[in-house]
Amino acid sequence: MKGRRQMKVVVVGIATHQTSVPVESFPVTYEPLRARTGEIEARAGGPGFVVARALASLGDVVVMAAPLGEDAAAATVDSQSYRYGFTTSLCSRTLTRTPRLVILHDRQGRESVFTDLGNALDVTFDERELSAALVEADAVAMSGPELARAVAPLARRAGTPFAVDLQQADAPDETVVRDLSGAALLVVDGRAMAGRAHDLLPELRAHHTAEVVVAVTGRGSAVVLGGGVTAPRRVAVGRGEAQTGPGPGSDDHVPTAGGSSADVFFAALVHRLLALGQEPEQATGEACIDTVSVLTALGG
Repeated sequence: MKGRRQMKVVVVGIATHQTSVPVESFPVTYEPLRARTGEIEARAGGPGFVVARALASLGDVVVMAAPLGEDAAAATVDSQSYRYGFTTSLCSRTLTRTPRLVILHDRQGRESVFTDLGNALDVTFDERELSAALVEADAVAMSGPELARAVAPLARRAGTPFAVDLQQADAPDETVVRDLSGAALLVVDGRAMAGRAHDLLPELRAHHTAEVVVAVTGRGSAVVLGGGVTAPRRVAVGRGEAQTGPGPGSDDHVPTAGGSSADVFFAALVHRLLALGQEPEQATGEACIDTVSVLTALGG
């Protein structure tokens, strides 16, 4: 892959308006009124938004395609996208309500999340407008298989490399396999693979005819297959640098930082693989390191 320092990328995924509320503990004891002066936060979020923000922070030119409504929640997404250096010109505005979520969090870092996506996953984008943008883009990053299924065929037609974060390890049906075939990169949450990432990645790569497949297996740990890596290989981070070696991934859970660390890792991997042109093993290891630094910069 030809490397470049910066790429123009279209990000497809869910953007939400999210409200964060601190609580003393779980379960929450009923009280008719609680004062939380200066502690209730409202901001934009969601996997698509986080991926777009992370790529913009890495220096890429980003335009986001997310299903939105025409309401105050969408205005929050628009204004914060502008603040963080990417645009929302490809977002649809057909929803009755922009997706939103409420996060209750305690002092131990536990979270209880309430989501209201409405019919956002069923939305279709303006095909003509999106196709024109894909022709001009260097890459497409798609968060979640639902929206990706409609956009991947357009990316293939435009000849634009695309990456998909499947977000889960479940075996997809044949329709999903066909729609997402030919990806430059597939990322899955390998923590649900029960230590079988080394066995399942070749099958997943073959089904999707993907160039590179990466399974996130734990804290700073992933398994990669593709490019010069002809057999699944674990990539782990230790003492500030990427260290590689065979063996199963860690069972430790990746810190969520509000549910965004996996999305930041996906963005960092897309940037290193498609913008910088790094080899898959190096890109995966350094993306693990990037995730920590980007989350710190983003306040995650």
